[in-house]
Amino acid sequence: MQTSSRGLTIKQYQPAIQPISVTTGATIQPIASVVTGSNVKDDYERWYVEPSPKNRMMLSLRSGIPEEVSWALDRLLRLCSNEKFLLSAIPGLTDALFAWPEWYVERAVLDKISAMENPPRVAGVPGRGRGHIVPSRIEGVTKKSKKSRMSGLFADDPKEVIKRRHALEAITILRTATAYNDANVQELLDNARSRTLILSALHQLDLDSDENEEFLVNVLEIFHDLSSAGLTLPPTNAPLTANPTPAVMAILKETSNRSLIIASFQLLALLFSYPANVDHITPDSPGLEAAIRYLPLFTMDKELVDAALSFLYAHLACAPMARAFLLHPKMPSTLRVLVSLLVKERVEEVVMVDLCPPPAVALAVPPDTVNLVLGPEELETLGNLEEPKRCYEWMKAMFVLNPEGELTQVEFFQLYNSTFTPFMEASALLAPADVIKNVNVVYPSAQALLLPGPPQKFVVRGVARKQVKLPNQDRYKCQWDRGQCPNPFGAQNPGDLYDHILSVHINGGDSASGLYGCLWATCAQGHMTLRHLRSHVLTHVPLTQPFPKHSSQSDVVTLPDPGHQHPVDDPTKRSIVPPREFFVPSSRMTKDPPPMALTALLCVRVLFRTAFASAEAAPRADDDHFGFPGVVDDQEDGQPAQQQQQQQQVRDAQTEDSEREGELRGRRTFGNVREMLSEVRIRDETLMGWVVEMVTAGTSG
Repeated sequence: MQTSSRGLTIKQYQPAIQPISVTTGATIQPIASVVTGSNVKDDYERWYVEPSPKNRMMLSLRSGIPEEVSWALDRLLRLCSNEKFLLSAIPGLTDALFAWPEWYVERAVLDKISAMENPPRVAGVPGRGRGHIVPSRIEGVTKKSKKSRMSGLFADDPKEVIKRRHALEAITILRTATAYNDANVQELLDNARSRTLILSALHQLDLDSDENEEFLVNVLEIFHDLSSAGLTLPPTNAPLTANPTPAVMAILKETSNRSLIIASFQLLALLFSYPANVDHITPDSPGLEAAIRYLPLFTMDKELVDAALSFLYAHLACAPMARAFLLHPKMPSTLRVLVSLLVKERVEEVVMVDLCPPPAVALAVPPDTVNLVLGPEELETLGNLEEPKRCYEWMKAMFVLNPEGELTQVEFFQLYNSTFTPFMEASALLAPADVIKNVNVVYPSAQALLLPGPPQKFVVRGVARKQVKLPNQDRYKCQWDRGQCPNPFGAQNPGDLYDHILSVHINGGDSASGLYGCLWATCAQGHMTLRHLRSHVLTHVPLTQPFPKHSSQSDVVTLPDPGHQHPVDDPTKRSIVPPREFFVPSSRMTKDPPPMALTALLCVRVLFRTAFASAEAAPRADDDHFGFPGVVDDQEDGQPAQQQQQQQQVRDAQTEDSEREGELRGRRTFGNVREMLSEVRIRDETLMGWVVEMVTAGTSG
């Protein structure tokens, strides 16, 4: 029997089911990844999750019986995919689940120790004979044991297959539980075995082994969840085995496994976003090189590039790293890739833009009513009244009930204020709130409402301005005798005008031939009998209501110019409106760029601000300045101020040349990509303003 690091004995047992074996050298497919969860909506499994140490699943996990362990892990896999699942609900469940992943890591260490005792021979290499150990990434440990090398020719031990499956299922349960519920994250944070397992797995597992892929991905994702809850990195001077950053960086440097790379990028981006962890960022980190290496794949693998961009932004968000990156040999090519990504991800459509000024329009049918305006005598009468009676009488004179009417409260008070300001000596004006309240007194059905926005509007609904009709002198003007009627403005409606034409102009006339001609304005109709003439005159009498318009007909007519007369006597002789032919094609953004492009824009923005916003212009703290954010003069304890100043001058002299070189190099690079930046289009005005600023600065830089 073997004993884990926590003292839990793992029995050498027979598998509960016939394991899947592959004799062709291929890696056994992980089983935990294909188990799907389901939400249990009834009480079928309530007794399985009872908070008791004698819980059946707990007893099964600790029994060591293959069938029982497989059954318990299968149940937990189904239950953990539920936001109500809590690891702490079953006492001892977390520790029981840790036993299998710890065995998995311990087995990897034992394989390495076995490989050190029986190192492989390396033929044909000078200085390497029997007893020489092939170095690996951790303290000279060999890559694989003899047993691991033989697994490519023969099937793995069925017992080992079952135990590896249990380890994968257990780590998957822990990963899923932390993903669904924050309480499970806190449960693992409070358990010291979490950190030990993460560090051991990252430092001890072989990155070149495909069978470790699923296990490492789950470990990285658990680490990501714990970090999002406040787990910080140890100091930079901590032992290598206590610091997970080098191990994660090694994954990005050595492996080509896509899942591991994405999980590592996401984890490091989250860790480096915390100010307490910025000391672990280095200018020449393997993660930076990996991010630069994968950026050109943005057209083929967006998920991978998105993770790489998140890491790159977390790296550049540290000001010293951004200044150092300006001196990086691959900075110009990286900036070009980022700008190319922005150009590629724009979503736009081509529209035709009219360059002509807006046309002059007028109502097709001039209005025959206007808002009521009080005369001088009415104003004098109302102005001398006392409030609130004056306000009541003014509302009765100026407004009428209208269920569909609506005025803004500001317009309502401004009308009251402008009307009675000249009469303030007789009675003081009411406050705006009192004026609005009086509306309900005069018109109980009216309401003061707040209409949701944006923007919000305060309105008074249920009343409308009182309307008065315009004089009908021009509308019912008589134009007989070619417009020379001696009494043209006597009619007030169509009937009066028709009676006037018959009695004054037609019935009193005489013709020797019995035929008459129409003398209305410019009408040329002639040779009509008296009966036909009476009917014809009706075509010149305007109607009380205009003819109904077609649904496609507009309420306005287009005029040749704003000063053109309207209406005219003969609409058929209105001047022709010039055609609008000055249309040019233009591109318009239909939606905002995806998050990946926005992250790329942030990276470009950081590099731009670093290259063009020099720290030399920022005032430092002295007798006349309070200092500037981001420009800090470190003071070491126990040193005189003069000595600290001399040391600061030495450090400034050493970095001044390199920073100036980096800024000049960055400005030249932005000048080279100015044409590419000019092709970037973003719908958001603020973000597009960033692009315009960079293009303009690239012109001058």
